Amino acid sequence: MDAQLNDETVQVDDEDNEDQLNEMAGRINEEWTAAYRNMLKKYVEFREENNMNETWSREIWYKIWHKYLFTMWDKIETLIMDDSFTLDMKEHYSSVHINQLKNDFKLFLEIAKSEWGRRNESEFVNELS
Repeated sequence: MDAQLNDETVQVDDEDNEDQLNEMAGRINEEWTAAYRNMLKKYVEFREENNMNETWSREIWYKIWHKYLFTMWDKIETLIMDDSFTLDMKEHYSSVHINQLKNDFKLFLEIAKSEWGRRNESEFVNELS
């Protein structure tokens, strides 16, 4: 009888842990989605403020930033599924990654602005030639 109780207790604990993991993953997904939407909105505003060509700005977004974002998302998903971390550690490190993305986004905007300026300068020089 005791062995049966222990098996049932372990099963309940596993179910509780899975529920907690799913809840945490949902919170991280919401945080990620909000950050992504905010970055996209800011990028569109940034593009308009800097009179960037829409085709060029989409290309740099998808070839550089979007690729980086989803590389980081893969790391977060791997972290979430890694049983060697506690739930608190998973949530903490996932938030750290998302905050790092927000900081890196500022750098991406600077790079995009610089590249756009060089592109325009090069076109201007070519027109003068």
